[in-house]
Formats: sequence, structure tokens, C-alpha cells
Amino acid sequence: MFPTLTVEGAKATFELLSEIADRARDATPAWDEVADDVFDFEAKWWADTYGGKKDRDQRAGRNPEFMRETGGLKSAATSRGSARQTVKAEPTFLLVEVTDGLAEIHERRGRAVLGEPGQGEADRMAEHVAQYILTGERRRG
Repeated sequence: MFPTLTVEGAKATFELLSEIADRARDATPAWDEVADDVFDFEAKWWADTYGGKKDRDQRAGRNPEFMRETGGLKSAATSRGSARQTVKAEPTFLLVEVTDGLAEIHERRGRAVLGEPGQGEADRMAEHVAQYILTGERRRG
């Protein structure tokens, strides 16, 4: 839901619109918060997609959980701040990338490493950025 903005007077209106324009040019704080939403989504997606599945490869010392030999790939895909990932919150976009070499191997085998948010999740993320641009409000941590 988008907020209703009420302003009286030309000076206050100009100040409000100027602040909105500034935040529209650089919404980095909102994109940074959306990164947390992305990792929350990916953690749920990994649990739904790979949770409970066992790997057929039964080598000694190998983790029997599917897609989790050491846990580094899962961590890179689902936990912000983990090794082997890139997170860039920029003025107009967010990039979340898994840089673990195993990601490419799994993807070539048809095993997705990152899930794709549906329309509902994407709408909520976009709404958060829009809310920040219009009001300057940020989430409370």
C-alpha cells in the first residue's frame, strides 16, 4: 500500500518533492534492506527445494544432504555475509550473486542455486523501495 502524502504550501511541497527526488536518485538504503528479503526468500526456497533430500553419492565423509557437501554453497545462497557471495546495493538496483565455483557445476547439472521470487515477493520488495523513496522510512532493525 502506497502512502498518502499531504503537504501545505509551496515551500513545503518543494522540499518534499526535492527529498523524494533525492531518494529516487539514490535508494541504496532501501535496496540494502531488500537484500535481507532476498536471503530470507532464498533460505525458504532452499528448504522447500532441497530440504530432506539425500544425495545418491555415498562416498565416505560426504554430507548425505543433497546440494550440501560442505554447506558453503547453501550458506552463500541463503545467508547474507557468507563467504563466496557478492551483495551490491547500488542507487538503482540490488545484485546478489553466488560466487562459489560449485554453483556453476550444479547449475550445469540442472540444479538451481538461487530461486526466483514470484510476483508477490517481487511486489513486496518493490513496494519497500517505493515506500522509502516516497517517505524516507526505513525498517527498524
